[in-house]
Amino acid sequence: GELNCSTRFLNETYSNDTSYGVCPQGFFCPNGTTLPVPCPSGTYSNTSGLSSVNECAACVPGYFCPEESMTSSRVYECEQSTYCPGGDAAGGVACPVGHVCDKGLSSPEPCPAGSYQDQLATSSCKSCPAGSTCAVGASLPGLCKVGHFCPGGTAYGDESPCPTGTFNP
Repeated sequence: GELNCSTRFLNETYSNDTSYGVCPQGFFCPNGTTLPVPCPSGTYSNTSGLSSVNECAACVPGYFCPEESMTSSRVYECEQSTYCPGGDAAGGVACPVGHVCDKGLSSPEPCPAGSYQDQLATSSCKSCPAGSTCAVGASLPGLCKVGHFCPGGTAYGDESPCPTGTFNP
């Protein structure tokens, strides 16, 4: 008959003997099981002896875990133009507007002052056009402030006041 094993072990009926084996990495073994159950995609396990799916660890930020029974979470680096906050099973999240995402990021980085990004899933920011302002994380260029002029790459609009005797409506 089948043996009822303790929580952290399984009856290795598949090896044709009656010895007990520790539940392998990448799997968990509920009490009384005869075969290991794979940790689901989005998780991994680099330790043996797990007894519950809750013991499978979430894939680390900056990486994704698309396969079941993974034993390392640092196999698939998050792709460029996406970010992986952690526990990701299928690639990453599209980089939002106003941000840039290089490979392996756990969160999007805002476009620096003087640049903007009006599209999703990008890995670079666009230079702010002349006559406009672009603060940190800008998704669209803003209007230049009255009484100032704004060359390309202007951040806030108060950097360049109009010279005496000139104006910008």
